[in-house]
Amino acid sequence: MRRLPRRGSLRVERWFGLVVVAWLVGGIPASAWGASGAKSGVRMTTSSVHTQVGGLPLLLVQRAWPPVVHLRIRLPSGALADPAARLGTAALCWRAALRAAGGRGQAAQARALEALGVRFDAHVGLRETVVEATLLADQLEPSLALIADALFRPRLADEDVDDARQRQLADLQSKRDDDDTLADEGLFRFLHRGQPEGRPVEGIPATLARINRRHCRAAHKRALAAGPVQLGLAGPLSPKAAAALVRRHLAPLLKRRVAVPQSAVAAPRVSGRRLLVLDHPGRQQATVVLGLPTLGAGSPDLIAMRLADAVVGGAFTSRLNYRIREQRGWTYSLMSALRTTRARGVWTVSWTPAREVAARSLDLAMRVVELAAKDGVTAKELTFGAGFLTGGLRYETETVEAELDLRMRTWALGLGQRWIDRYPAAVRQLTRKQVGAAMKRHLDPSRAVVVVVGDARTLVPAFRAGRAGFAVEVMPLHGAPERATVKGNPLAVTPGPTPEASADDREDGGGPDLDAPAAAGPAAGATPTTAPDAAAPGGDAAPQAPR
Repeated sequence: MRRLPRRGSLRVERWFGLVVVAWLVGGIPASAWGASGAKSGVRMTTSSVHTQVGGLPLLLVQRAWPPVVHLRIRLPSGALADPAARLGTAALCWRAALRAAGGRGQAAQARALEALGVRFDAHVGLRETVVEATLLADQLEPSLALIADALFRPRLADEDVDDARQRQLADLQSKRDDDDTLADEGLFRFLHRGQPEGRPVEGIPATLARINRRHCRAAHKRALAAGPVQLGLAGPLSPKAAAALVRRHLAPLLKRRVAVPQSAVAAPRVSGRRLLVLDHPGRQQATVVLGLPTLGAGSPDLIAMRLADAVVGGAFTSRLNYRIREQRGWTYSLMSALRTTRARGVWTVSWTPAREVAARSLDLAMRVVELAAKDGVTAKELTFGAGFLTGGLRYETETVEAELDLRMRTWALGLGQRWIDRYPAAVRQLTRKQVGAAMKRHLDPSRAVVVVVGDARTLVPAFRAGRAGFAVEVMPLHGAPERATVKGNPLAVTPGPTPEASADDREDGGGPDLDAPAAAGPAAGATPTTAPDAAAPGGDAAPQAPR
């Protein structure tokens, strides 16, 4: 499955410059810009409409310009439907279905899509498959006809399945060289070892070898029969025009559907503090992913915990970034994320230190998290976090495609049709007491799970001697982390501070003074690294709510 290409910063800047020039000379009518656009010069008028087309729920995000239409279809069937002996079937099926359809072979299909400027992809998760497309508004009819062929009339011949298998195997091979992906996916598979949530969406070579066209056709038929479906469109469309397009080209989605029983998300298997090292001999750096089981999107504390995430690790000026990156230079970048399904979630922190300081950086990270869970946020941090979240929402809705994706994700999480519209006010109404109480309820440092990719011979002695009290297990880099049990004596860690805290941990909970100038450089004796930016959150986690 091809990923949609990301626009480079240079292209965005050039595009924005042309827009401004056109607007100044009258090329874009003033009505295309909303009230907020009059102030900032960048925000366009948008309205979102939830409606029904033949019983199918439709989200329409209307924006007059640019002349591009975005399509999103969420089917409630994913990798959990794969038989255990054929893991990766759903992902392989959709990869093959998009490549040849409607009587066209792979080459003809590619030429047809490229001639119309269509970008088309499908993303398979554990419980859902999201089909997405970007189309030129003046080529809607022929473009949607091509997409309908791939959705409802794929060829799925032996050569299509074989080609998709080779591409999927190549993707798996590329992941073997990506420590960020290995650590991130390893964390979720380790948290859910022995549970359905621990299975790899793309399968493994042994299971992919067993999949044939008959299996793909059955999986495709099953996915299209599953319900309920969620449909989203965005661009210069009226509700009437959008409904007409759906009826002409996507009519099979309007048929009666088989409800997919959604099994409850299993609770992560955590007892005490666990650390799994995936051995990558010779690595000079360690890729660390720390996870704490936490709340789901349905919790009333969701927005408070999003602010807590920004303060503790999500923002560049967060406590963890300040302590680990700015003061000591132990990593090039650090990021945290609140990754939720409807019922459950995991708060993750990832960074890439030099292997000599990996254990010390983990001890410090645990100390910062312990103080945060105990003391909450300061008044300055509350103000900063509110601005960070509301400002970030502007970025996530600045383009019509981004707004559609955001609204579709929150819709899938069951947050309500107008949750995003109420989000800024809800953030500004938070109090220190509310955020602190949410952190006490949903950040439990005694249940921390860490996955590290690196040279076990160098790393393990330091981790076992660390102050944070992790039970440590080592596995081969390409083993099966869901089978790990953390052998030996798992420590019964009580919710208390890591002993021998660093002397510069302050009374305000360990965060930086937001009014103080940035640190001039790494602390004395620090070991700067040259690690690349951490990968964006991935793995099997469900889509996130807006930041």
